[in-house]
Amino acid sequence: MPRNLRNKIAVIGGGIAGACTSELLSKKGYEVILFEKSNRLGGCSGSFTRDGFVFNVGATTIAGLNEGFPVKKILSNFNIKENIRVVEPSITVHTPKGIIRRFS
Repeated sequence: MPRNLRNKIAVIGGGIAGACTSELLSKKGYEVILFEKSNRLGGCSGSFTRDGFVFNVGATTIAGLNEGFPVKKILSNFNIKENIRVVEPSITVHTPKGIIRRFS
């Protein structure tokens, strides 16, 4: 590989994994270019606005924020603690047969 390409990395996709990988590699000194087909980052954890209301779509719940868990370790690199709110249980689904609670 030519020397001028050794520290250059292309990341395809600006979802959570692509965006996090790009940032972590950049912090390690690599020259990173991120390619994303959409006009915003987030991949399946996006949102849309209709009639003044914002609707979350896709992966909008993050699990594994406890100490020692992988998501907690990854997010600790980005200093975004003030934007995270832990809710217990994180998911509640009401069905005709009862209530389902996840990640409580």
